Amino acid sequence: MIKKWLLISLIFFSFFSPVQLTAQTKEKQQLIDILEKLHSIYECNFSYIDKDVKDIFIEPPPDNATLEQAIEYLQNKTHLDFTILGGNFITITKKQGNGFSICGYLIDINTNEHIVGAVIQSKNSSTVSDLEGYFELKNLHEEDIITIRHISFIIVNEYAKAYNTGKCETIFLTPKFEDLSEIILTNYLTNGINKIIDGSISIN
Repeated sequence: MIKKWLLISLIFFSFFSPVQLTAQTKEKQQLIDILEKLHSIYECNFSYIDKDVKDIFIEPPPDNATLEQAIEYLQNKTHLDFTILGGNFITITKKQGNGFSICGYLIDINTNEHIVGAVIQSKNSSTVSDLEGYFELKNLHEEDIITIRHISFIIVNEYAKAYNTGKCETIFLTPKFEDLSEIILTNYLTNGINKIIDGSISIN
């Protein structure tokens, strides 16, 4: 009876444990913190330039990953090259010229008119929308932030991967309205026109 119970338990966990593990999602962490954790687990050392990694936030690799699997995971999730040298020494450098390109049309969500002169910017490049509202950006990576700004519209910030669809996306921008302060005119009458106390006006 005990053996039968153990067998049923093993079958149950073999079916449901992987699903539970797969369903778990982790919050994004700063890449530097992930590297420090890998250093403490695998006793490895990383060599990198601070500015190349400090602004990168991603989900950490699986807890049961080997060092090689963790490095492969990080390389796929970032725009960086990881090279494992002897003695668990790992260099991290920027990838050169192997990103993807995006294109799109900027449209006013209220009027459906093309938006001219908007600035579309990533970390390493920028461009301006033309008369058709069209733009292109090259050499992008999934975790790059694309910022779209125009003086008359609300700023848009989005990950580059959202626009990496293989076609030129239509992007709608929302106009930015500002309430004007109330203006009160006091001395608005011209010479020769007088306002009497009862509210009537006399002309001299």
